[in-house]
Amino acid sequence: MKVDQISLPFRIALVGILVVGALYLVVLKPKDPVPAAPPAATLAATAPGVNGLGNAVDKARTASATQTSSDAATQAATGGGTPAATSTTPAPAISKATGTNAPSTPTAKPEPAADPSASILAGLDRGDAAVVLFSGPKASDDRAVRRAVDAVARRSGKVTVHTVPIAQVGAYETITRGVSVLQAPTILVIGSERTARTIVGFTTTAEIDQLVADVRRSR
Repeated sequence: MKVDQISLPFRIALVGILVVGALYLVVLKPKDPVPAAPPAATLAATAPGVNGLGNAVDKARTASATQTSSDAATQAATGGGTPAATSTTPAPAISKATGTNAPSTPTAKPEPAADPSASILAGLDRGDAAVVLFSGPKASDDRAVRRAVDAVARRSGKVTVHTVPIAQVGAYETITRGVSVLQAPTILVIGSERTARTIVGFTTTAEIDQLVADVRRSR
């Protein structure tokens, strides 16, 4: 059938159908719906590297919680509180007597020893004469001279007799100053004017008594 053989009204209707169909296809046909965005959890699961980062964060949180728990347990065991900072300040010296950190007590200076010549000098000040023997402990001459000195006449207390070990001669510097006492036995006979006369070595009671008499006359 040719187009020109179709009646005019039918042709108009056909064109109208074609136009409506074209409009439907271009304008009125509904578009495909836009797919909704995947939830955040899905994106996080599919994004590269997110799983590893999440695992690292979880491990860090777990380690922090473990450390916090350990610190709390340590504080509870030690009585709590913030741990003290380490100090490098030297501790005070520990006293050996008490075992405590107390400062040591300064040692008191010893008092000077009394002068052993004091009693001899007191007798000289009264006008007496003194016989002082410096002797050794064992030699026969020392023993003999000690016996001779012990027998010296005391002249009613006006003569004093003193026997001193030769090792202590340094303590009697007051009466030996200017006199050589280098061996034992040595006898000093001292008058009230404090002038000493010496007898070195072996001697007798008579010789000592004579020297005492001479010292007393020279006053």
